[in-house]
Amino acid sequence: MAEQAHAVGPVVAFFGEHPVSNATVAPPRALVALRERIDALDDRIIDLLAERIRIAHEVAAVKRAHGIPARLPDRIQAVMERCAAAGGARGLDPRYVGELWSVIIEETCRLEERLLSRDEAV
Repeated sequence: MAEQAHAVGPVVAFFGEHPVSNATVAPPRALVALRERIDALDDRIIDLLAERIRIAHEVAAVKRAHGIPARLPDRIQAVMERCAAAGGARGLDPRYVGELWSVIIEETCRLEERLLSRDEAV
């Protein structure tokens, strides 16, 4: 006996407390334009993060030359405080900025540690 295909309606899931559907609905032009602006900003943020990582390579070289460890708790704290305050001054939640910078700094420290340990192994 052949199996029958069943039509499946839109799938609804939840993102937090908000329902999300896979139903295809053309967004209004204003929303498309706003999304394009956000996409352009995302690209700029990615460019800035890539630049930050390139500079971190240089930082690792200076740290290696002077015997400075990758993680400097006082510097990390100062950067976190400066960025949280800068975000707050621009209307962002300082906790949000702190969480973002925590991830950024952690990745930068991991990179520097890899670069420093690789150089020590040579």
